[in-house]
Amino acid sequence: MDLASSTPTASAHGGLNASAVCDVAPCPVNLTLDAEKFCNATTIWDSIYVFVPAAYYVILALGVVGNLSVILVLCLQATKRTAAEIYLLNLACADLLFVCTLPLWAINITRKYDWPFGDALCRAVGGLVYVNMYGSVYFLTAISVERYFAVAKPMSLGLRRTRSCARRVCLLVWAATAVFSLPVFVFRGTLFLKEYNITACVNQANTGWLMANYAFLNVAGFLLPLGVMLFCAWHIVQELRRSFQKTRQNEKRVTVLMCVMVLAFFICWMPVHFFLFLDFLIRRDVITGCDATEAIEAGVQILTVVGYANSCLNPLIYVFLGKMYRERASQILRRVAAFLRSSSMQNMSQSSRSQSVTTVFRVSQTNLTSVIQSNV
Repeated sequence: MDLASSTPTASAHGGLNASAVCDVAPCPVNLTLDAEKFCNATTIWDSIYVFVPAAYYVILALGVVGNLSVILVLCLQATKRTAAEIYLLNLACADLLFVCTLPLWAINITRKYDWPFGDALCRAVGGLVYVNMYGSVYFLTAISVERYFAVAKPMSLGLRRTRSCARRVCLLVWAATAVFSLPVFVFRGTLFLKEYNITACVNQANTGWLMANYAFLNVAGFLLPLGVMLFCAWHIVQELRRSFQKTRQNEKRVTVLMCVMVLAFFICWMPVHFFLFLDFLIRRDVITGCDATEAIEAGVQILTVVGYANSCLNPLIYVFLGKMYRERASQILRRVAAFLRSSSMQNMSQSSRSQSVTTVFRVSQTNLTSVIQSNV
């Protein structure tokens, strides 16, 4: 099973074709479980069919508004963007791209994983889940490394913190996420399950490939980046404690913002990866039993929502902790309000002039008519 695949277990549907497997995007069942592991359907899946789609719509609303506002603020600001802001901008783009796929997954789950959108969209939105996961963690890692050099290694600023370097890093991250997500675009697709009369959107790679992909996802997409972020955060905190008075206030704010974002990422995704590891143990027959299988599969579904929620949390963190972000957002809002007032005044002025011209024309027409009638 995959992170993005909030997929109910076989207990909800019974056994399915073992040649198809779920990955990180919602799919209908745990297709790799053997028949003897199937559990009787329980009411928890009926709750999941309601709770998970509703949660996706909430994440969609908050994520679109929040990330779009971050993109607008960073794109419309008067000053040049710093390296950290370039990473934040790309992180917001990755999150916005991902949350826009949530309505499709919500509809899919509401229909009990009967995918109605065709094979192409199945591959596309399934791959975008991976693009977001890899992109988010790597952009956060880039921000952490940038803050590390800014605070703990300030003499290295010139080489590592230029805007051109940040842009190259962002291009590298997007290229890496595309390559890492490519297998999902290739192997994921629609599969008609005639015994249940549904068309499921599943990863149709073999089990060995799925296990390799799972291991790579957890190592390259979570453990290694998390290790880098924790290393940077630890040294940053130590440096701030040693030179608290010397560090510029702006550097402190940005660093605190980065640390909170890393903490939020850890809180959102660590439980998901832990339960996915338990799911892996189920597949390897280390964990057996109906109750344990049911609890782990249901846990993956629910905790995946928490992981997805990370895509709408970062803008909220900016609002509460980013003083400069709030100031720039208020400046842009004032400029937009001034523009709207100016446009409204111009429209009123044009309307007034138009009415004046119409009145003059009518008066002139009336006078001309009177003159003609008097001459007649």
